[in-house]
Amino acid sequence: MSFGKNYSLFTDLNQLESMIRSLESYLKGSELYGSVGGGFLTGGNNPQLTPGAVLMRMRRLDVLRDDLPENHQKRLDTAIERHAEIREQFADRYLAKMEREVHSRLKAMSTFFEECASDMTACARNYNPEVMRRTTVQEILLEMAANNIQSEDIDTLVKKVDSRLRAFVKDSDFVWDPQLEPAYPQQQFWWMYMAPAAPGN
Repeated sequence: MSFGKNYSLFTDLNQLESMIRSLESYLKGSELYGSVGGGFLTGGNNPQLTPGAVLMRMRRLDVLRDDLPENHQKRLDTAIERHAEIREQFADRYLAKMEREVHSRLKAMSTFFEECASDMTACARNYNPEVMRRTTVQEILLEMAANNIQSEDIDTLVKKVDSRLRAFVKDSDFVWDPQLEPAYPQQQFWWMYMAPAAPGN
């Protein structure tokens, strides 16, 4: 999924609320990439349910809340409060799924690195899904840091993946919709201000 130029605060809020409604049952289950509303959601406007997907929407909506009407801000506050309740009730399960998600998403980036090593044109064309993966992982890392949760294993893995990623990208404009830029400071989300360069560019 790429936000391109089509990001919508209202869609984001609707997705967050749907995820929060399904969060408790998701945490009770064993799957990592969960479902919302009784069906598996696989793309487009129907993202899968994971801790990272929830945290990403919740944090950026909070950063951009002044762009929401007052009644939508109240909906956001309700979603944030409900998330906190569920998170506290299922703390161990939530942490376990966060850690699994970090490993899953970073491992999935290996295919992209192999592609970049052999075909920079395809590398540049297929960068957007990797931006999503790495950004979702960062939301989890920020949440872990805010709760003083440390993992040397995850730290080592992130450094390894970032080192490989930096080898294929160079400075670029912000790669998602400009209205999202305030939610993603460059120091913490550097890959969103970089992109692979296709041959000849």
